[in-house]
Amino acid sequence: MVLSVSEKTVEKYLTSIYHKLGVPRRAEAIVLSYSEMAKKAEAKGKR
Repeated sequence: MVLSVSEKTVEKYLTSIYHKLGVPRRAEAIVLSYSEMAKKAEAKGKR
């Protein structure tokens, strides 16, 4: 069984995710992700 998703659908989902994160594109989402991971690691280390 092969499932396919159109490129337009993927773009729509990614745009929705970026909007929810408050970033305009993938690069900023990656930076935000690393920033959040660093904050969590720092908070965990302070326990």
